[in-house]
Amino acid sequence: MDLELSTIVVVIVLGVAVLFWRRRAKIKKRLQEEEWARFAEEVTKEPYKRPPGIPSYHSTMRYGRAAETSMAADRSADVARDEADPLSNRPEDTAGSARILTGKAWVVDGDTIDVAGVRLRLFGIDAPEMDHPYGIRAKRSMQGFCKGRIITAEVVDEDAHGRTVAKCFLPDGRDLSAELVKKGLALDWPKYSAGVYADLETEDARKKLWLAAARQKGHMHVWRRFEAQQAAKNARRAETNVAAK
Repeated sequence: MDLELSTIVVVIVLGVAVLFWRRRAKIKKRLQEEEWARFAEEVTKEPYKRPPGIPSYHSTMRYGRAAETSMAADRSADVARDEADPLSNRPEDTAGSARILTGKAWVVDGDTIDVAGVRLRLFGIDAPEMDHPYGIRAKRSMQGFCKGRIITAEVVDEDAHGRTVAKCFLPDGRDLSAELVKKGLALDWPKYSAGVYADLETEDARKKLWLAAARQKGHMHVWRRFEAQQAAKNARRAETNVAAK
């Protein structure tokens, strides 16, 4: 009898502890979202609008099977050029022929992957940093797209940080940049994309990814405030852990 009573008491205590933990997690999440919303309010006072005259994604980007057709046409053109001019294999043309990279991808973060040993920045989009809200989710989403698939990358440029910028495609021709934007985990970056992904943004994307939106507007003081606040929280957490030991 005493054993049964003890078991019941233990079950009740564990149940109360689980309910308390869940309630605490919900409150913590709500407070965090309210805090993010206060930061986001400063960034999203003016809703983003695609500048007039900038074409939409569907009218300009290679999408679906069109990507494969276009790349095949490029390769055919290279072969025809080589046959017509055997000297076209000189070093300055070799760089042009190396614009296409293929292989499995190692995902670094939402908008950065490694293909064939080259670190690539996805063309035209801005995903949250790993230590920013939704950064981990963006990385996991990109991992889901790339897992077990061969990625084809068309190198288009090099950014100000020396990173290689590329349009990256799945085997079925889908554009990785477009897919992440459609999931609400990246923003179009019109400064570099000419706004071609703007039509694919989800309705709440710029409010949800407010730190990326702040960067695009040049409001880096918002980043500094957020990172200073996070650093202070981490310091307090470390002090609490040390005191607990």
